[in-house]
Amino acid sequence: MKKINVLLLFVLIVRAATIAQTPFDPFNLMNEKWQKNLIERSTLIIEGKIIKGKYYLYDNSSSVGYFYGLCVIKPTAVLKGNTDTTKTYQVLVKLGEYAFMFNDVTGKYDTTGGVGINPSDNIVSVPGSGIYFINENLAPITISFRQESNSGKLAAVDLYSLFPNAMMVGFNYGIQYDKKNLKDNVLKFLLDKHNLEVKPLQ
Repeated sequence: MKKINVLLLFVLIVRAATIAQTPFDPFNLMNEKWQKNLIERSTLIIEGKIIKGKYYLYDNSSSVGYFYGLCVIKPTAVLKGNTDTTKTYQVLVKLGEYAFMFNDVTGKYDTTGGVGINPSDNIVSVPGSGIYFINENLAPITISFRQESNSGKLAAVDLYSLFPNAMMVGFNYGIQYDKKNLKDNVLKFLLDKHNLEVKPLQ
């Protein structure tokens, strides 16, 4: 019995040592080359949080297509590029696919038979707060969008009119602040690994 206890203690010590030696990486195990490429193609890297959002925005397909979310990010600090506290940034992200029966006459879609909303294979997750990697050189949006009204109708919507004071940009990646990725640990990693120093905005 004593030998089993000693063996168990040894296994726990080895396991704890292995976990302790695992380097902290908020990029979810993406390799260093991928991380450097992300930083290079991001014209703006900020710390901030989502302050507004619009869900769901449907593309211009009649009964099947993609649906999106529009998020507005308020910066609190900058790690690359230039910004200030007067600016906010909106990002359009694909959330999934929809499939429903749409009545062109009434302008309503039928939910009684079930609305098939499936997560997209390439769904983009935008952190509620954390670090945002942004491309400010976003090409103009070429497809039109619809939004559901309170009456259940789908009406055309101009994305630029939803949050007219926010700059439309492209979203490359985000690191969520949470229990796994504590703010201090994330900022230390970005400074030590990639020489990205956080500069608080006044």
